[in-house]
Amino acid sequence: LQNFINTTADVSQQPFYLLVALTCPSSTPNDIQQGFNTSAKGMLYVDDGITPVDQNPPVENLDMKVDNNQLSVTRLPPPAAGNPNGLCDHPTNLSTSINKVIVYGAPKVTKLFVDGAIHNFTQTDDTLALHIKDINYDWCVSSQLNITWV
Repeated sequence: LQNFINTTADVSQQPFYLLVALTCPSSTPNDIQQGFNTSAKGMLYVDDGITPVDQNPPVENLDMKVDNNQLSVTRLPPPAAGNPNGLCDHPTNLSTSINKVIVYGAPKVTKLFVDGAIHNFTQTDDTLALHIKDINYDWCVSSQLNITWV
């Protein structure tokens, strides 16, 4: 997701944020606290929105999964031979960063780590939604992002 902006050109320059909905036999806070293993998975596809498909547009594919209280985001190799580095091949106005993640269905969290470093977070008491801000992950700089909570 991206923040609301008036034009496509403007919104494409804004960092992404992820909404993660974890699966669980039941999503009540009590069941989550019992230690059920939650998971999620998904893909993000981004292209430049301009280059025709037959001209191998620069694209990005991110694979995302959650298992055992860890979110992993992995940049997959770009599929187009004409653009071996996808959107990272040359300076672009398009965002290649994730700045915020919201996780629904997490257990009560006491510590959170982004790529191994302790990181600030907030968690709502009633829904246990986990809000992680200021991540500043750029998939052109690092091909992997790991967020772990305990």
